[in-house]
Amino acid sequence: MIETERLILRPFTESDYEDVFEYLNEPLVHCFACMKLNTLEEAKAETVKKTKKSDYLFAIVLKGNGRVIGEIEAHPESSQPDKAENYALDTFSPCWMLNKNYHGKGYAYEAAKAFFDYLFNEKDARRIYAYTEDYNIPSQKLCEKLGMRREGLFKEFVSFVNDADGNPEHFRGGNLSKQVLMGSEGIGAAIDDGLLNIEFSVVRFETVFYDAMGNAVPYRSEGPKFSDRQKNQIRALSRNKRFYITNIQAVGPDGVERTLSGAMEVIIK
Repeated sequence: MIETERLILRPFTESDYEDVFEYLNEPLVHCFACMKLNTLEEAKAETVKKTKKSDYLFAIVLKGNGRVIGEIEAHPESSQPDKAENYALDTFSPCWMLNKNYHGKGYAYEAAKAFFDYLFNEKDARRIYAYTEDYNIPSQKLCEKLGMRREGLFKEFVSFVNDADGNPEHFRGGNLSKQVLMGSEGIGAAIDDGLLNIEFSVVRFETVFYDAMGNAVPYRSEGPKFSDRQKNQIRALSRNKRFYITNIQAVGPDGVERTLSGAMEVIIK
């Protein structure tokens, strides 16, 4: 357990599910869209999963009323991913999420600062880095306040078709026609920081569609290709309707399988 002036960071308990449902029922940031919970039953199941991650995942709890207002988590990594078995897991990539009703009160900074101290002092962290979307200015400012510095702008993209020279056409979200989507033999992926263009082989991915009630409905691909169920959902979308490509599992040049962060919005044109 970690304690600050106004907060307690502790492992989740199964009784936290109602608070978890409140902040995961309507995630504000696109990269958390795939985590959307539609019912309390889903929240119960998800909270049970969270209770099994006690070292690096903590509920953010208000001291005054014991309410869970969010969560903070870190993913331990080796500093040498291509030689992971020979190196300590001393690099951490944290992320945090707060109930929208508690934004702008300094809780994220208070929780993250204490969590960083925990990683450095208790988990022997050597390096901490974070990803944030380029449009998420509050998160960028928070990272800077925590003493982090910007190292680069990574732009993940997927590709559905090649250009006239046979190179993948980069797509980072936005408008696409059904013709391009339905005619694609599969998707590729890469991370581009403006200097390097690191290609990945997609193993699998998910798409998230929203039904008439606003419920998120995920569908899995068939390897790097759209499944028949995904194609049927795309066919049913009218102009200006959207869906999300998320949970892209891909293998990079180092042979390591990774999950590319974020959810990519596709708008039917």
